[in-house]
Amino acid sequence: MPPHEPGLLLRRNGEELTLKSAAEQIINSMQAIAKMLDSIHFMRRYTQILALQSEKIADASLPPSGQVFNDVKPKKNQSPVARIHSEHFSWKSHQTLRGN
Repeated sequence: MPPHEPGLLLRRNGEELTLKSAAEQIINSMQAIAKMLDSIHFMRRYTQILALQSEKIADASLPPSGQVFNDVKPKKNQSPVARIHSEHFSWKSHQTLRGN
């Protein structure tokens, strides 16, 4: 399971959209500004940063929340104590993200 609710919908200007779709729209709206800043500073830093953020949107395991989630989920060949610890924190983080 990803670190956020897969079916989570946001409402913006009366329109429902997924978290992923909202994030993609924000990144896309910043492209022109990033290109302008790159041309002013003679570098590609700003468009590269947006590309990196786009990768994080496409792959939920890349942002910090996804990395934490992957670190606490149970893995094969874990000791019983590590498995219990992982299950506890995985459940706690899921409940916290759901607002419970």
